[in-house]
Amino acid sequence: MVENMIGIYRNKLLKNDWMSEKTKTEAIKKLDAMKVHIGYPDKLDDMYSMLKVDENKSLYENNRFIQTIITKNNFAKIDQPVDRDEWRMSANSAGAFYEPLKNTVTLPAAGLRAPFYDKNQSASQNYGAIGGIIGHEISHAFDTNGSKYDEVGNRINWWTEEDYKKFEAKAKAVVDQYNKVEYLGQKVNGQRTVPENIADIGGLMVALEATKLLPDANLQEFYQSWATVWRQKARPEIEQILLVIDPNPPVKFRVNVVAANTDDFYSTFKVKEGDAMYIAPEDRIKFW
Repeated sequence: MVENMIGIYRNKLLKNDWMSEKTKTEAIKKLDAMKVHIGYPDKLDDMYSMLKVDENKSLYENNRFIQTIITKNNFAKIDQPVDRDEWRMSANSAGAFYEPLKNTVTLPAAGLRAPFYDKNQSASQNYGAIGGIIGHEISHAFDTNGSKYDEVGNRINWWTEEDYKKFEAKAKAVVDQYNKVEYLGQKVNGQRTVPENIADIGGLMVALEATKLLPDANLQEFYQSWATVWRQKARPEIEQILLVIDPNPPVKFRVNVVAANTDDFYSTFKVKEGDAMYIAPEDRIKFW
């Protein structure tokens, strides 16, 4: 799935009509250099062999000893080559992560289970779930933050001036679209959430393209699976707090706004002008 989606992303970059050849070349170089960590690391850091718990010492003493080793290990990396194979997430973390300073995507084992991935569900469902998340993390390499780093994580401007202005205009369209979204008496902060929104929109579109290549593609299952992975029950009070501090928009809009930006959503569910989720074709956002 990862290889398929990187391949589709590559084709989208090659075929997009607003980037110059120079910027396309740099973008594809970054995509091709991206490392993807899946499941768990092949080896543990040597530091772990030094982490010993002394039963004769207090919790405080043991914790201080362990934290001292971790801190020394971190300081020892200063002025050393960056290890792009090092994991920043543990395998039991149920999530995914893009690290711009290394140009790596990490997909821990805990996130590779239902509803994100299930060998007993259809490929369309898996692409709608873990596929959308994989695409999201890949897209972070080209969001408003990740776009400032090169293929190995150096902070370098690899865009032409004209291309970056076009990119900023597209990003502003995302900001403007989400700024109009109202929830619990407040509006989503489109500026704060723009990196995540770009990643959601780009990621789902790539996962959608991968699904459409399947011989038994079922787009209704695809979209329903995308909605399933973002199910949440929360009190209004915490959701109001998250509206102010969370870098992501409310999960309802991670599903609805993102899906409504894809043309296939309309034909799949017979959505028409006047329906609550309808977005006019000229206002639907497509990055790549």
